[in-house]
Amino acid sequence: DFGVVMAATEQCSLCGSYPLKEGETLKLLTLCFPTRSGANGIEALLGLKKRGFGVGWWNGFGGKVDPGETIDQGMVRELQEECGLVAQEYKRRGVLVFKFKGNQQLYAVHV
Repeated sequence: DFGVVMAATEQCSLCGSYPLKEGETLKLLTLCFPTRSGANGIEALLGLKKRGFGVGWWNGFGGKVDPGETIDQGMVRELQEECGLVAQEYKRRGVLVFKFKGNQQLYAVHV
């Protein structure tokens, strides 16, 4: 199961960007950094990556956007699945697009 994947000439129906070259596909992902105000300023909750890309590193929470989900719905679902938090409010900060050498799959990570 690869989540939402689009083929060449399509645009992202969820955010309206990413024109793709012939043969490229795009996988939509989310990444969330829960924060709160602490005694020493803003604190961020991180999780230890246990499998897949980045295993052993600390990061935010996220994953693939499932078919039929919006990017926001995917972020809320992944956050709850991975650490048990329910997002009350959130702000989009940007999109990171990754393309690995020799791979026609692009990864759009909505932060």
